[in-house]
Amino acid sequence: SSGINAEYGRLKAEEAELSEFEQTTVKDRLNELCASNPTIDLHGYTIPEAKRMTRCAVEAAKSRGYPCLTLITGKGLHSAGRFPRLKRSLKPFLTAQQLRYVEQEDGFKVRFK
Repeated sequence: SSGINAEYGRLKAEEAELSEFEQTTVKDRLNELCASNPTIDLHGYTIPEAKRMTRCAVEAAKSRGYPCLTLITGKGLHSAGRFPRLKRSLKPFLTAQQLRYVEQEDGFKVRFK
């Protein structure tokens, strides 16, 4: 997964220097990377909404055979008191759902395999 993230970053950085045709090719590759590492951004959702979205995203990712799902919760920098409420609420939720996950700075990587 860190290899995918590194390749994604490299491709994104180089995109601005490419011709229109090359940019299309890079965008196609970025889409392939995203398809192999699905991500859901939960910024702006309430805690109940984020839990529902997470449950649906987990079911969809599992049914498509993805090995993992990245959940972006943010760091809480825009929350009252700069407290990561979403991330703190999802952690026990993921555990209660018996999901294996790795906590990241701005969310979680949920693993299915």
